[in-house]
Amino acid sequence: MQILTLMLLHLFRSVDVISDHSPLAIMVHIGMPVCVRINPDDSVFYTGRVIDKKSQPVAYHVNLDNVTQETQEPAVWVSKANIRLLQPPW
Repeated sequence: MQILTLMLLHLFRSVDVISDHSPLAIMVHIGMPVCVRINPDDSVFYTGRVIDKKSQPVAYHVNLDNVTQETQEPAVWVSKANIRLLQPPW
């Protein structure tokens, strides 16, 4: 968890935080900055922006900010369980 926090502080303003819960589908909009977990077995989240979404089943197409060895793709589809909103702490 500490590594994730340090990574996010480096990538975003220090006032952005990650919600501890998956958002409702109506809360996620195209163009919105989010964090996504690509591998459900890991606790590593990657930052990106929503570029598309579908409703059955709920899934989001996210353009990742940084392509790494783990992600390998510039954009990924993720389920509702693997997306988190970035939000100010107030």
